[in-house]
Amino acid sequence: MSPSTEFTCREIVRCLSLSKDGIDAVLVVFSLRNRLTEEEKSALFALKILFGSEIVDYMIVVFTNEDFLEDEGDTLEEYLEDSTDFKDILVACNDRKVLFGNRPKAPESQKAKQVQEILNYVEEVSRKNGKPYMNDLSHEIQEHETAFQEKQREVLEMKKGGFTEQDMSRMIENMNNSRDAQLLNEMVERVERKLKETVEKLEQQLNEERAARLELEKKAIQVEKRSSDVAKKLNKEQAARLESEKKANEVKKHTNDVINKLKKDLSRAENMTRALQGKAKQCIIM
Repeated sequence: MSPSTEFTCREIVRCLSLSKDGIDAVLVVFSLRNRLTEEEKSALFALKILFGSEIVDYMIVVFTNEDFLEDEGDTLEEYLEDSTDFKDILVACNDRKVLFGNRPKAPESQKAKQVQEILNYVEEVSRKNGKPYMNDLSHEIQEHETAFQEKQREVLEMKKGGFTEQDMSRMIENMNNSRDAQLLNEMVERVERKLKETVEKLEQQLNEERAARLELEKKAIQVEKRSSDVAKKLNKEQAARLESEKKANEVKKHTNDVINKLKKDLSRAENMTRALQGKAKQCIIM
């Protein structure tokens, strides 16, 4: 596991120990002076693995270094336009974001306004979700905390048995270290286990998608072949039809030529008949 992920796990244990009744909101802080780093991506990934995808319903994104945008003459929207990673995060958490300035001499009214924005979002998240977020990890840490407090009481009872304050302080410190180490180890194991499960699911999904794609490609080739065969058949039929139409047109033209010739011959014969009839009448009169 990377050092950044281990640090994230350690901080999560510490925060959960402080939020015994559940999580009201999760503030995810990014600096506008840097693009989303691999460490930050790993931290977000670890957060989702440990708490589940539902944790995004409690997330509020805080962007620091507002003064950087002012110096560059950019707006937050322009800055985010070039960052797909940030846009995906904001879409997931319903665009809950607060912009914080880092100028030492910023007006108190501006600082108060920014803090109030966060509190408003926390209230919105609480109202929307209805209850603080808790999962199996939260319950496990609560159980560890309860057991630890019980051991602390036992140590304090040892004072009656003649133990010095120094002895008890050392014992409590050892207990603290042991508890933190145990919780961290359990969380690291949980992350590694879920990472393995996630990778296996992704590999299975990838294999299924690859198999489905190959099947689609196979069907596409078959369809293309059938289409090619059909196209060839259609081309042959079309060629035959065109040839038939050509011959029919030739016959029609020949027929029309014959008819026109017959009409001309008939007209010529009629004219000759009328001429002969006229001459015959003249002969009779004479």
